[in-house]
Amino acid sequence: MTQALAPFFVAGSYDVLHKNCNAFTDAAVYFLTGRRLDARYSRLERMLLTAEPLSVGVLNRFLRAATGDLSGSGHVGGYRGEAAPGGGDAAGGGDWRCRPGAAISEYVANPLAQGFSVDAVVALWRAAEGDASED
Repeated sequence: MTQALAPFFVAGSYDVLHKNCNAFTDAAVYFLTGRRLDARYSRLERMLLTAEPLSVGVLNRFLRAATGDLSGSGHVGGYRGEAAPGGGDAAGGGDWRCRPGAAISEYVANPLAQGFSVDAVVALWRAAEGDASED
């Protein structure tokens, strides 16, 4: 399973909307069982992605309101929100512009996750299964 999933889930490619734990679980469940994860587990991400980039703006307004940074300046509690060392969050991606220990002030999509689709991964595996059965 690790060999099958590793090319699609490289270090630093995590993104809270585009390539998150639900995407990984969906791919892993399909690899192990041939069935997809129930869509209810990724409903929120799919709704936000459908409305992108508007949804990212709304998400950032929500984060600013939650952190008290209504001006959009990135200043949260007297600190400027900055990307964590290495260009991502502590988990390795999905650039939440915040200082370690500071509140989240802005979401920026991880370019390594852009265009990722579990549907494409599943289609690739199905095609490979078809090729293997023809041999």
